[in-house]
Amino acid sequence: MAVGIRLQNTRCLQRHTCLTLVREEDKLIYSFFNTDKIMDFLLSIGMRPFVELSFMPEALASGTQTVFHYRANVTQPADYRQWATLIRQLASHWIERYGAAEVRQWFFEVWNEPNLSSFWKGSQQDYFRLYRETALALKRVDAAFSVGGPATADNKWSRLFSITAIATACQWISLPPIITRRTPSAKRAPIP
Repeated sequence: MAVGIRLQNTRCLQRHTCLTLVREEDKLIYSFFNTDKIMDFLLSIGMRPFVELSFMPEALASGTQTVFHYRANVTQPADYRQWATLIRQLASHWIERYGAAEVRQWFFEVWNEPNLSSFWKGSQQDYFRLYRETALALKRVDAAFSVGGPATADNKWSRLFSITAIATACQWISLPPIITRRTPSAKRAPIP
């Protein structure tokens, strides 16, 4: 019996989970083996990835701040050009592996809830730059890719995001259904 779920959120840059990127003697070495296994599985069961490009690989990170037990790095890149190269390498790899027609059906989201200090140590402007660099890197690989954001909690930054120049590459606005503070219109039911 099918339940109708066709998209699965996939964080593709998590430490040790999906992507292997190491710096060896000032050279970056990429491996997409783990990401391939996850994407292969999702596609084999008729689902498509909703690709969340979040958490900074240590080899590109500007700092050491992390979150969660798996120590996901929440800093901006030390070098945005190297970040853009990573995004282009990953997207190009997926086109080579799955074909442009398939990857064009995926949704790409840049980071998750960057307005929460637990998930992003940079400023709002740092995030907007990350978004712009990521979206442009994806569009350089294939202009038909669907890129969205800003994926902020409580619908923060969305208005400013939508009226700035960075939104030109944005095809949709993502708003996680997470309420991070209690307001009269956001009452929570008691947990039984």
